[in-house]
Amino acid sequence: MQSFFPTDLAELVSLVSAQQSTLFSQQSDLKQFEAETSFLEFNHFYSSAAPQDSQIDLVLSEVRRLEDVAKRNEEELGVLGGSSGGSAAARDGEDVIKNEISQLRLRLAGTDQELQKTNVTLR
Repeated sequence: MQSFFPTDLAELVSLVSAQQSTLFSQQSDLKQFEAETSFLEFNHFYSSAAPQDSQIDLVLSEVRRLEDVAKRNEEELGVLGGSSGGSAAARDGEDVIKNEISQLRLRLAGTDQELQKTNVTLR
């Protein structure tokens, strides 16, 4: 019996050691799964709530901005439509702009002719 005792004891120790390492491995896996579960639950909670809130905030801020722009446009239209002197000044301004555009077209035509001459000379 004594010859079997050291062998049995060695087998028992190796079995306990294997079970112990298996338990440690399982315990480590459980901790990792718990951490991942907590992370996913946290992200799911905040990712589902936060984007909706932020999207609502973005939409509301855009609506406010558009309302402000519409209000300013209405005020400007009221100012432009209400004064007759403003429309005469606007016509004078239009005439000045039309004259400037005509002068710029003439200068552009002259520049275009010079460019064509230069191209002919280079060829």
